[in-house]
Amino acid sequence: MNRKSRLVLLVLLALSLSGCGGGDRKDLEDLTIVLIVGIDLDENNNVIFYESSPVFSKEAKDKEEQYGVKAMTFREAREKFDTKVTALTVGGEIELVLLGKKLLASDDWFRLLDIFYREEKSTVSARVVAVDGPVKDIIYEKAENKPRLPLHLTKLIDTSYRRNLTVKTTLQELRRQVTDKGLTPSISEIKKGKGLELKGTALLDERGKYALPLGIEENALFHILMGRRVGEMTITISIPDAERSTGKIETNKLSFMAERISTNTRSSYEKGRFHFDLNASLGVNMVERLFADDPSIDLERIIAEQLRMKLKALIAKFQAHRIDPLGLGMYARAFHYKEWKQVQEHWGEELAKSDINVSVKVEIKKKGAVK
Repeated sequence: MNRKSRLVLLVLLALSLSGCGGGDRKDLEDLTIVLIVGIDLDENNNVIFYESSPVFSKEAKDKEEQYGVKAMTFREAREKFDTKVTALTVGGEIELVLLGKKLLASDDWFRLLDIFYREEKSTVSARVVAVDGPVKDIIYEKAENKPRLPLHLTKLIDTSYRRNLTVKTTLQELRRQVTDKGLTPSISEIKKGKGLELKGTALLDERGKYALPLGIEENALFHILMGRRVGEMTITISIPDAERSTGKIETNKLSFMAERISTNTRSSYEKGRFHFDLNASLGVNMVERLFADDPSIDLERIIAEQLRMKLKALIAKFQAHRIDPLGLGMYARAFHYKEWKQVQEHWGEELAKSDINVSVKVEIKKKGAVK
């Protein structure tokens, strides 16, 4: 093919591209791009749907528009939204799905998300976030000196996830967690205080109802049990044998960064109950020590024991609330299917009476620049 023929072909291809014609062109100021949706129950237990979209009009003072409507389904809500917005609504760009804590305490709330999994243009990569409080407090938040709300919340979740302070559960991942009987869902949780802030992780039970919140420290422990470290993970513990100040400053504190995490899970079934052994191995870098160096203190052993007790206490919480965010049920199903099949419909109760043992091995890699 000579140069002239190639040029003609490129021109024909350019003319055939969709969206290049004047009739297909859509300016940003003529579009309503929904980036956040929310669902909650009001004081009368009516289902309320919310949406938040950026405004691109030069004349507009507010750079975002938010609406809330009472509806029974998302499709019905979308039609009501279309009567309020001034531009053409464009779907498929949703970044966040906010779920009110009151909604998460009700039955069958997950069915309200059906539209996202059924429509071809819907995204399933949006982050699902629980709200400790009314969703409207988040949707209508006017944060000064902050980026647009969708960008601010998205960065808050993603950055916190990289620091192991929460989880990052997408719509696609949530569906897997809800439908899999071998584990229970976990999603990020935010709240409104003086501003918008991360609370941690919301753990749901096998019916999808809100069961238990995980704070900042517990999230790090949760990631250790899962055998994962997304980015930076720092943990502070007390060293019982270290010298303690007589003042108000607790000088027996030690902070370390987990460099490497590996957790091996083994399962068995004996005497009518399941048994799980979780063996965690960590390489740690010491980043802060408030007490003097004492060669008689075996820091590796003490750190391992402190972590083991914390991990054991967290697992006891899971068992008390009959939830399985660790997915131990998947091990039971994979290796003991006959016994699992008999209890899969009430796995939370079975897990509550299971024996779960934890062991921790710690190796200090670095102690810092000073002794």
